[in-house]
Amino acid sequence: MLRATINSLVISVIFLAFPLKADTVKLIGRPAFESVRIVDCRAGRLAFRGVSEEILRKALAEVEWFDCEASSALSKAERLRAVADFSAALELYAGVSTTGEHWLAEVCSRRIIDCANRCGRPDRAVAA
Repeated sequence: MLRATINSLVISVIFLAFPLKADTVKLIGRPAFESVRIVDCRAGRLAFRGVSEEILRKALAEVEWFDCEASSALSKAERLRAVADFSAALELYAGVSTTGEHWLAEVCSRRIIDCANRCGRPDRAVAA
């Protein structure tokens, strides 16, 4: 009994000292989903694993912004887009789209089209 208590205490201290990094997904008009893991984006739907380990899929158009551990540049682009700095976000999305996992390219391609249209650069939307 004492050994189990000590083991639990040690594990708790380790998790407090070294918290697990995770992603955050903020939907328009809804509280943020924190401590999730973004796993994919297909057909315009962002898929992420929630704290219950269930995979949730949300239309990218419903996603206000997200922070992702896989790419700090993508997280920054998302924040810029959320505050309507579409030109700066466009450049960051373009840089991220050529690196990383497949889902990063899918997100960036869709966000490039959105930002290009919003900042009056339809030429960039066509190139995406």
